Amino acid sequence: MNKGYWPIDELLGASEDLFKKYHRNHNGRLTINTAPTNVHRCTDELMMGLKALSNKYGSSCHIHVLETIYQKYFALNRYGCSAVKHLSDLGFLKPEIVCGHSVWVTEDDIGLLSESDSMVCHNASSNLRVFSGIAPIADMLQSGIQIAIGTDNMTINDDKDMFQEMRLVLKLHRIPGVEFDPITPYQIFAMATQNGARALGIAEQVGSIEVGKLADIAILKTNRLESPFLHEDASIVDVLVHRIKEQDVHTVLVNGDLVVKDGETCKIDKTRLFNEIKSALSLPLTSTQLEHQALAKSVMPFLKNFYAGSYKQDFDTFSKYNAV
Repeated sequence: MNKGYWPIDELLGASEDLFKKYHRNHNGRLTINTAPTNVHRCTDELMMGLKALSNKYGSSCHIHVLETIYQKYFALNRYGCSAVKHLSDLGFLKPEIVCGHSVWVTEDDIGLLSESDSMVCHNASSNLRVFSGIAPIADMLQSGIQIAIGTDNMTINDDKDMFQEMRLVLKLHRIPGVEFDPITPYQIFAMATQNGARALGIAEQVGSIEVGKLADIAILKTNRLESPFLHEDASIVDVLVHRIKEQDVHTVLVNGDLVVKDGETCKIDKTRLFNEIKSALSLPLTSTQLEHQALAKSVMPFLKNFYAGSYKQDFDTFSKYNAV
């Protein structure tokens, strides 16, 4: 056995310990979700075991699916079918499953995701930044798949701005011509709120302002949104998705607890925190870190050469913006 890997039963046991200790703690604010990383990093047994834990504790299960074209061809070579088809054959795809990225899915894959009522988490800025591609979100929506918006990792989008992410998703999936029905701001807003709550397994708690749900509320300043002019018939959702920025947030409540007031955090000293981060990250690199840095640079040309020519570029993509 490779000592770098835990036995599956120990890994599942440790995961369940986390559920027992933390799930729904702190007045229900803390939620544990399982997240098998990908079909090429996890055994079928591990993926199904983590999914079973999510079912047992009423949580969601997030898995990265076909983020890169290399993952697409890995699945074809390993299973003789797409990664989505493999997950479907296992019985893995269910309403509690959230498929992150899903950039390199096929029409058949979209059909399988729709039939199983699995969700997709769209990470537009991350996929663009790391050259992964553009997920066919419009086709997924037409098939009835619910989409949530994410950033993959808070370090991928340097602005850490979900408002910016909404705007990017809205404009990224607009195909030229009048035959195409574009994604609407209302759909984008649902992706960032209600669908995001479902993806986290807490749709009964947050995602909309309703009686019985937690008072998670953001209050915005509208003076910049309305300047220099805003027609009285303009939809507030259109305005929010097209114009809102981080600077427009005035107040934030988390379960009724005030955490942002007048645009400033109430619970932490942001300036002091950022200074501590800067000081910690400004330290000189250790000899080990320098060694790793040099190793990464020296290995990269060989890694690129290893992947070069590993797939045929004879396919059509969903996103088309111009012709040669």
